[in-house]
Amino acid sequence: MRKWFLGLLPVLIWLLCIPARAGTDGQAVIYDFNAASFPTMQVGVDVFDEDGAIIPGLRVEQVRVLEDGLSRPLLAWDEQQPGVRFVLALNLGPEFARRDARGESRYAKIAARLLEWASRSEGAGQDDLRIITNAEATTIFPETLLDFRDFLTAFQPPLQQLTPTLETLARALTVANDPLPRAGMKRVVLFITSLPSSAQEISALQNLTGQALALDVRVHVWIVGSTAYFTTSGATALKDLAIQTGGQFALFSGQEALSDIETYLTPLRRTYSLTYASGITTSGEHTVSVSVTHQGRTYVTAPLTFTLNVQPPNPFFLSLPNQIVRRCPGNERCDPSLLTPSQQELEIIVEFPDGHPRSLIRTILYVDGQIADQNTREPWNKFQWDLSQYTTTGQHVLQVEAVDSLGLARTSVGLPVTVIVAQPPAGWFRQHLGWVMGVVVFLAGVVLIAVLSGVRFRHFFSSRSRSAAADILTQPVISKRTKRPAAPPASKKASAFLIRVGESGQPLTATPLPL
Repeated sequence: MRKWFLGLLPVLIWLLCIPARAGTDGQAVIYDFNAASFPTMQVGVDVFDEDGAIIPGLRVEQVRVLEDGLSRPLLAWDEQQPGVRFVLALNLGPEFARRDARGESRYAKIAARLLEWASRSEGAGQDDLRIITNAEATTIFPETLLDFRDFLTAFQPPLQQLTPTLETLARALTVANDPLPRAGMKRVVLFITSLPSSAQEISALQNLTGQALALDVRVHVWIVGSTAYFTTSGATALKDLAIQTGGQFALFSGQEALSDIETYLTPLRRTYSLTYASGITTSGEHTVSVSVTHQGRTYVTAPLTFTLNVQPPNPFFLSLPNQIVRRCPGNERCDPSLLTPSQQELEIIVEFPDGHPRSLIRTILYVDGQIADQNTREPWNKFQWDLSQYTTTGQHVLQVEAVDSLGLARTSVGLPVTVIVAQPPAGWFRQHLGWVMGVVVFLAGVVLIAVLSGVRFRHFFSSRSRSAAADILTQPVISKRTKRPAAPPASKKASAFLIRVGESGQPLTATPLPL
């Protein structure tokens, strides 16, 4: 039994040393949702295959976007190469100083592998590189692959004097989470470490695994040590770190071939940018999701919930006049069709209270509730108000309405404008018509008063005369001595005469008095 186990041991070690990869069913993920250009929306999309690599070459006809459960038109679907943020975390210690039969240390072989990658990598030009070591208190920021190689070439760490610590991994995760220079970049950490030994370190490692998951950092692990320790709890915790974060792990005792770093980075250097036309017309919470069909499989993202403020456009007049005066040319009386101005240019401003400027499809001018002018193409902010129909002075109420590309509309409050028609009178008489009419009215009043007064006086005196004639007491007494009035001229004949009679009724001899 022992011989059989000893013969199988190299095979088991070889199997353990094969790089492991986290197996998944593939997934689609949306990120970096941007509604700043609403109603045009942008969102980043990653579609991972079963091996955790982003699927290249996806076309627009394979993609569908759903907003609030409704399909929306795609405006753009672009494959991009933003690069990755690659953090090399070297957690060095005495285990790295062990040498093989040729006198080459484990660290020397690791450094050679890193230098070999940095010398031939073609896709790392867009990568953001960082180096963390427990031998350096600060983070190294190589700007180029040449700087990366120069650092590793000159770096001579005192391996026997260094103590591995999980603080190196914690620092690497913090640096990986720094703001990215380009949208769509993925975060990758290569953690090269010896095995943790204490239960406290293993517990801390499990906490760091959860932190890496929360930060969406993919951690690859190279476990450096003797093959006898590759099945310990410490090695298991490091393997779990890689598997759970979507990375790979490799076991290195000094004899195994190390993984090609490029296989870690190339599948993550690409991403997709999707642009679609939103149909949202109300404020509140909304959802968006993306589905991608590839080789008979459909990858659907989890719905992303976002809040959006949507309000209709707000139009208002710019410098609207309080009144407009229409006059005849030359200040002479004219036909109403010749009054000027015949039209008035009006200008408006359209604001978007929700902070999302968008295109318009129509602007309308209303006068007294009726459409006076409208625009169905640019310029949207100018109107011509036809004044030729106004031949008399009057006040009119103006409003303006704006309709945006979403069909949202708002009408401004009504503002009054007085149109004054100044038609000058013709000739002296028309110019002084007011004065003439006043004088005529005054004279007519005087005449009327005079006529009424004369009738009244005549009526008064005639009444007095009749009363006096009927009253005997008011009659004059004519004595014999009184001189009779002279007879009227012969030329004037009276129709009756008054004859004086005596007490006996006999006429007295006297000259008759003509009546």
